[in-house]
Amino acid sequence: MKTYFVDVVVPLAVPKPLTYRVPMEWELYVNQGSRVVVPIGKSKKYTGIIWRVHEEVPKDRAAKYIDEVLDDLPILSKKQMELWNWMSQYYACTLGEIMSAALPTGLKLSSETIYVSNQVDDLVLEPHELLLVEFMSKKNQVEGVSAQELQVHLPLIQVQKTVRSLLKKGALSALEEVKEKFVPKRITYLMLSPSFCSDEALQNCFNQLEKRNADKQHAALMTFIQLSNWNGIEGVAVRKKDVIQSSKTDHAAIQGLIKKGVLIQEERNERRVVGEEATRDEMPILSKEQGEAKDKILNHKGTSLLFGVTSSGKTEVYIHLIEEQLKQGKQVLFLLPEIALTTHLIHRVQAYFGEQVGVYHSGYSTHERTEVWHRVLGGKYRFNVVLGARSALFLPFENLGLIIVDEEHEGTYKQQDPAPRYQARDAAVMLGMMHEISVVLGSATPSIESMYNANSGRYQRVDLTQRFGLAQQPKVELVNLKAELAAKRVTGTFSQTLIDQISETVKQGNQVILFQNRRGYTPLWECVMCHHIPECKNCDVSLTFHKSSNELKCHYCGFVQKPPTQCPACGVQNFKMMGAGTEKIEEELQDILPHVRVGRMDMDVARGKHAHKQLLNEFEEGKLDVLVGTQMVTKGLDFSKVQLVGVLNADRMMKHPDFRALERAFQLLVQVAGRSGRREEMGRVLIQTYDTDHWIFPYVIQNDYEGFYRIEANEREQHAYPPFKRMIKLTVKHKDRAVVHKATQQIFEWLKTALNGHFFGPEEPYVSRINNYYIRVFWIRIPKMTEHLLVKQFLLDCKLNLLKEPEFKMVRFAIDVDPS
Repeated sequence: MKTYFVDVVVPLAVPKPLTYRVPMEWELYVNQGSRVVVPIGKSKKYTGIIWRVHEEVPKDRAAKYIDEVLDDLPILSKKQMELWNWMSQYYACTLGEIMSAALPTGLKLSSETIYVSNQVDDLVLEPHELLLVEFMSKKNQVEGVSAQELQVHLPLIQVQKTVRSLLKKGALSALEEVKEKFVPKRITYLMLSPSFCSDEALQNCFNQLEKRNADKQHAALMTFIQLSNWNGIEGVAVRKKDVIQSSKTDHAAIQGLIKKGVLIQEERNERRVVGEEATRDEMPILSKEQGEAKDKILNHKGTSLLFGVTSSGKTEVYIHLIEEQLKQGKQVLFLLPEIALTTHLIHRVQAYFGEQVGVYHSGYSTHERTEVWHRVLGGKYRFNVVLGARSALFLPFENLGLIIVDEEHEGTYKQQDPAPRYQARDAAVMLGMMHEISVVLGSATPSIESMYNANSGRYQRVDLTQRFGLAQQPKVELVNLKAELAAKRVTGTFSQTLIDQISETVKQGNQVILFQNRRGYTPLWECVMCHHIPECKNCDVSLTFHKSSNELKCHYCGFVQKPPTQCPACGVQNFKMMGAGTEKIEEELQDILPHVRVGRMDMDVARGKHAHKQLLNEFEEGKLDVLVGTQMVTKGLDFSKVQLVGVLNADRMMKHPDFRALERAFQLLVQVAGRSGRREEMGRVLIQTYDTDHWIFPYVIQNDYEGFYRIEANEREQHAYPPFKRMIKLTVKHKDRAVVHKATQQIFEWLKTALNGHFFGPEEPYVSRINNYYIRVFWIRIPKMTEHLLVKQFLLDCKLNLLKEPEFKMVRFAIDVDPS
């Protein structure tokens, strides 16, 4: 008789899948890509994914049995598993780490410890132990009690400590219980009982209720009849909640009608995620250039770089490409850099394709994300178009026909921490290759890597050179802050030139966007005597002052303190604020131009689930004249009345110590400039700078990406940076500076032996301590033709060997392939 085994991926950073034995009763139900419950260690249980079914007996240990098969059909397709395998190898991470990132929490079960009391005679218990045992004796012994439940009901005792002592005395036993995290949404509906579905019976019922003075029941029943538009037909249902709210009664009134047999109560599953109905019958009309771009993409089974100037109508091309796929019964994945900031685009796509469109991102609850996952798999309400952030890449598409990556240059497509540290744009290209379908990368300012791939023939290049319709390119001008200061024409952060233009634009009934890439009120709170600046106690950074909350905050670890009134270094009670964040700029502008209505858009005011949407709606409806913001205002905004964009300080972003700094600066300046003049009138862009002679500005003014690319690519080639070399970043962290130093010296010796001449470091990064972890980094640059998988395997071996040493056991060692 055959014995079957399964290799199972669990959501832990273990090097390879774990092998389990399949009990006979489960042999017919184990499928590759299905979930199972498996034991790990002495007592824990986890959800795992069956990676392989085989008959190979493990040689190194006896295999444990799987506990349960959770799925009748696989929740992962073979293409998804192929993508996971590629990501694991390319990004030097484990399949378990990918599983943690890929599956919504609702599909990952984990065990919870349940305690049951034992009958033990002559046991001496302390008062707090006795209190806990007495509480448990009142509970159902079959079900047991969780630690969380004990903590809620017994807040005055140390639950964990008490439980441990009772376990030692044998008064308690601990069991592991696996709980399903995804629960379908259940809604209670009311229906009229068949015996009351005639006019005569219903009238008699109302008469009886009046005789008995059952006013609330009478009101509830009347409301039910009105809401259901009752016409004598059985089975018409109304939500119980709606009846109670509309009739202004209560649950008791409804229960009275149910008890009398007048109403029937029924629970039904209901969708949490409800799409919008389509509101447009006809597709947008494409220009000749847009039509040619669409045809080129449709005729190319591979990756296309859609290089279109801002406001060139890339979205219209996307919509036509989506329509072509839906006609063929295919699904479309539409990746966006930040869902929260692209609500305009989402609504436009939903307007054309209605309830076929789903949205998937971290702002959704666990249950909502799990529901979207199931509806992508199939069923009555299948999503055929999914717009999502980078995590949507992992959704289980059954019949994928097209992938679109909008604003492909955006850094948010790169996952930083924790692993897998993947680049969603590049992974999308690989997924497209696996499905043998078209992938579209769209941008007005493509990443250097993507343009290099297009120019070298790896991607097809498709250009949109004209703004759509009658829209004109904005006029970009520099404001020389040195000259303005010399002429005493600067108020706070604003030059008089910018103030005059804001005033004039608002006077004409138009709107303004102001960009400052720093949130908070002021980045430095400095003593005027000794120049002491308060720093975070956990990180090597200064604290940023936030006036609205009167707090100094660390933007790295979240540490907060009140601003000191006396300098801790010299005792002087006099501080000055240096620099300006969005909060200060908002305040300054309201002081300078009191009649102007100013709003602010940054992480401090857009934290709520719908806060950003509400702010953008106010701006679109003309309730605000000026919108001040961080990078948020550069992405996906399309407002017809924005005629002026102001960049308050362009210098800081160009001086950042990073080889991508100028690329990011160029992209930000061009993208934020593109928010201006998106209709018939020419917009205007004012960039404040102390360095008007910087070589980047002529290319920004002329919107000359090609010219910028040639210079930047030449610099990258000369200094051996991507895309001409592959780059890997190693980060080593520990709370003890001496341990970090010793660990990095060991890593240095290993790298010197194997990769001499192809790495540099260890070095301290710009911020060398975050959240009390001291940080050192290595940079590895290897030629394109080098067998990179061997190098990554060597780095993984280094990591394993390092962590085997007792003194380095708590060292954090991160491998970041293609760091952003």
